[in-house]
Amino acid sequence: MKIVLFCWLLLVSSLTWAQTSKTDVLYKLDRSPINVKIDELTDTDIVYMEPSAPQLKKTIARTQVWKIVFSDGSTEIITPPAGQVPTGTTTPQPTATAAPVPDRTRPTPTLSENDSAPSASYTNPGGFARIHLTIGPEFAYYPDFINKGKAWLNDSTGFGMTQNVGASLRFDYRFIRRVAVSATAGYYGWELVRKYTRNSISEFYETKKLTQIPVQLGLKFYPVGSFYVMPEGGVTLLFSSVKTSDNHPTPANESVNAMPITYGASVGCEIMARSLLLDLSIRYQFLNVNNLSYTAFNQSLNEQVNIASIRLGIGFNAVKK
Repeated sequence: MKIVLFCWLLLVSSLTWAQTSKTDVLYKLDRSPINVKIDELTDTDIVYMEPSAPQLKKTIARTQVWKIVFSDGSTEIITPPAGQVPTGTTTPQPTATAAPVPDRTRPTPTLSENDSAPSASYTNPGGFARIHLTIGPEFAYYPDFINKGKAWLNDSTGFGMTQNVGASLRFDYRFIRRVAVSATAGYYGWELVRKYTRNSISEFYETKKLTQIPVQLGLKFYPVGSFYVMPEGGVTLLFSSVKTSDNHPTPANESVNAMPITYGASVGCEIMARSLLLDLSIRYQFLNVNNLSYTAFNQSLNEQVNIASIRLGIGFNAVKK
């Protein structure tokens, strides 16, 4: 059931984002446009895929391309049309004693009425931000139909936790266009107070506190545009305490901790506007809790907890390469 649910989530997300992804536009020297997705720019060639065949890579020489308008709106001039020179410069003439001096400035092409002007800011060929850093809220939900009967959700003996709101910090390093490594750390706090009464009169109480700090490493794959799939795994630091009133039948003031293995996957999309970055993702994780034990109550928590969450990360991207 878990595997089927997770695979369905990946399939639906992939189809949705694939339909909404933007393409780059490649203009040949004759100014004819082609909708493509740029994969790589080398010193001599441009590697791209067409939307009709996204898995087939094609190559065209740089000398046959005028410019590329990337999906984020930035423009890169590859080869200016013949006869055009940069504004405000002159073409040096050869003499008997010296060879012509090559013009190393970036030319500004003459545009017709139907051409759009290049963006004021320059993005390097096929550029992408290598470093992403985001922080933001994360809403976690512990599905009852999967976690049914587990002590984690039980408000009499466990933590009574069915949902929670925390925050997470994520750092990504994108070492190639379609793959990045990721590190994510989060924080969740929870407090449960149990009050025991008799004949509507309070007799004693019991307070349980729990702090979750998940630390995970992941590998981000970008199959289409800014949409990504990321398997991830690591550990969760659990810090818990229980404290009772003095008249409790089993008085206690105890702190315990554990470090269970945590693993799962995320699917999401990154939205970039210059240096601003929004990272919206859906996460599903498995928390293997072992030996979270209270000696005062002779109680031990040993179970796998299923967690679904929605994360909105806000930050920036930098170091264009």
